[in-house]
Amino acid sequence: VFVHVGKTGGGTFIKWSHKNGLRVRQYHMHRVPRQDVCRDDRKPWVISMRDPISRAVSAFNWRSPLNNPAQHSFAKGEKPLYDCFRTADEFAVGLGRNDTCGTIARNAVYITPVSHIG
Repeated sequence: VFVHVGKTGGGTFIKWSHKNGLRVRQYHMHRVPRQDVCRDDRKPWVISMRDPISRAVSAFNWRSPLNNPAQHSFAKGEKPLYDCFRTADEFAVGLGRNDTCGTIARNAVYITPVSHIG
């Protein structure tokens, strides 16, 4: 069982697993069902992890239209975020702002998590 937290190297792990003949049940950015957690089948679990600040910066840059405009269409909440903030640093500072962009930044983390950031 592999719990793939976005922007933590999970894609590389999955490719390696397939190349080496390992069967992996992957949960990517979703809650793991209780029945899978409570099974007593003795299968190993792998959970990918990364420093949370590094992960958030990577996610912000990965989704930014400035870095790769053709790779992704915007998900809910992303366009306003990238209209307000050009860099991950601006986004981080924006979390403390008391204006519309500050609200958008906080919502991206807490209310409607923007892809891999929240």
